Amino acid sequence: MRAVRIGLTLAALAGAAPLAGQQPPQERPGPERVRVMMERMAQRLGGPAFDYSPERLIARREALGLTPEQVQRLEALAQEVRRAREAADSVARARGPQVEQLWREAAPNVDQLRSQAEAILQARQRAEIAALAAAAQAKALLTAEQRGRVAGWADVRRGLMERRMRGMERMREHMRPRAPAPWRRSRRP
Repeated sequence: MRAVRIGLTLAALAGAAPLAGQQPPQERPGPERVRVMMERMAQRLGGPAFDYSPERLIARREALGLTPEQVQRLEALAQEVRRAREAADSVARARGPQVEQLWREAAPNVDQLRSQAEAILQARQRAEIAALAAAAQAKALLTAEQRGRVAGWADVRRGLMERRMRGMERMREHMRPRAPAPWRRSRRP
């Protein structure tokens, strides 16, 4: 009997050991944290310049009431952005395999790896700066009324994103594991 008790005690301790090492659940993000997360997401999507990208404005030319001259200038800006992005992509395609090859080595040459990665990142940065400059020039082409429409669309998009984030937060809250209620604990005979 004593051996059975000792065996059961050891089994219970062995079963509880992994649970003791677990981290407590992280707190769900509060309103400030959600706002910061949304700002970061908006920056990744292009921030406020995203709304004024020449391609987006051209796609909404009828709703904005763009003149043929505005469309022509926006198309030229969009072409500049495309060329800058294509240049960045060609640099990445040319140097990407070299980075992979360097990384496959047992002891990669850090200086070569750094120079290849910096070249890729600088090309991407040039493309992003070209897109930002084109968006600023595109915004300057619009009339006050047209800028107001774009700002209204941006506000609606942000509102939808905020609502989606709140919905995801509520889903996470409902999916959070909870301790069973005392009256629902299983009873073993």
